[in-house]
Formats: sequence, C-alpha cells, structure tokens
Amino acid sequence: MTEQTGVLGSEAPQGDSKSYRYRISLRAWHPSLDPDQITASFGINPKRYWRAGEARQTPKGTPLVGVNKMTYWTAEIDSGSWPDRTLRDAVKDVLDKVHRQKSFFRQVRLEGGSVELFIGWFFEGQSGDVLSHDVLALAGDLQIDLSFDVYPSAQSQDG
Repeated sequence: MTEQTGVLGSEAPQGDSKSYRYRISLRAWHPSLDPDQITASFGINPKRYWRAGEARQTPKGTPLVGVNKMTYWTAEIDSGSWPDRTLRDAVKDVLDKVHRQKSFFRQVRLEGGSVELFIGWFFEGQSGDVLSHDVLALAGDLQIDLSFDVYPSAQSQDG
C-alpha cells in the first residue's frame, strides 16, 4: 500500500515524473490609466502595453478594427524550472517582491481594473505542484488574481 497525501488521497508526483518549466508575467488592465503610470508604479519596463481609447493593432503594428476598451500592461518578471525551484516558491517570491505595490493594486481594482500573475506552466510528462494556502492568502491580500495557461508536452496523455 502506498502512502496517501492530500485531502483527496492523491499521490504526490515522484522522481522524474515531476518535470516542468514556468514563466510568470505581471498583467494589469484599467479603464483609463496611462500605461506609463503603471510602468512608473511597478518600476518594470513592459513587454507590451496599450492605452484605452487608442486604435487597436497587432503586436507588429498592423491596424485592427476598433479601439482598446481598456489600458493593458504586461511584463515577464520570473521564469525557471523544477527541480531548481518549485512553482510555489517562484509565485511566493514574486508576490513578496510586488507586495510594496499593494495600495496601487487596490486602487486599480477600485477603479474597475484588475491585476494578475499570468503563469505559463510547461509540463514534460506527468507533473504538478501545490500552491499552498499561505501563497493563495498573500495573492488574495494583494488582490492579485492567478491565471494559468498549462502547456503539456506533445506526448499523448493516456488515462
């Protein structure tokens, strides 16, 4: 009989089966805020941004129909892989790093915007991790949502 962990009795990933990479970006949306104000507040240069009310365009500058309904701002702020560092530790470190912006995050929310950590999670085989209650509580206290895109390996996933 194997040792069971967790509330649902699932087994924790073992050995080489737990292999992944991650990339974490900070993203913000706001109905009217100037993206330069977001950059100044975060102290990080964005990878991409646009301003509410401006004409929409692709990342390469090709015009699209309509205007941006909200200001958008994003910057990659961390990346890594297991076993060097767990996703849980990376998310906790990022939240600790941006904690000084707590009042700005609240202001964005009060004015109809949102802030999130966008997490690209790249699996190779079967994998997983746990975001513990203390990490989730910290994200909640900062009013930062956690958004995951999971990218499994190209191998077929049976079962």
